Amino acid sequence: CIIAGSVGIKKTMVSDRLDNVTQTISKLLEGYDIRLRPNFGGDPLRVGMDLTIASFDAISEVNMDYTITMYLNQYWKDERLAFSTDEEILTLSGDFAEKIWVPDTFFANDKNSFLHDVTERNKLVRLNGDGAITYG
Repeated sequence: CIIAGSVGIKKTMVSDRLDNVTQTISKLLEGYDIRLRPNFGGDPLRVGMDLTIASFDAISEVNMDYTITMYLNQYWKDERLAFSTDEEILTLSGDFAEKIWVPDTFFANDKNSFLHDVTERNKLVRLNGDGAITYG
């Protein structure tokens, strides 16, 4: 009986937390214009990047090309998405990236590039309470 009671309390706490996150995200996206970069009209936005090459998959000397697998993470701050003064971090699915401004990153002179898909798109967004974003 005690175990069932504590499980019920824990389940309610998780459910309440999920409701709070859902409400927070909805409020943040209210009136958010994806077409405008953060600090539009102000100073240029600094976007940081980490690029890690996981493997060289194919190298062709004849065609003078190669195939690599890599991880790309980008960092910037969008104060429109600030939701807390705490050091709280929300880890969100890649679908969230479709609703916010993201850098238009490209690789000059590439022949072909794509995001790896498994069961869903291979994207992740971490949103800090101060609006700092990690996208990869």
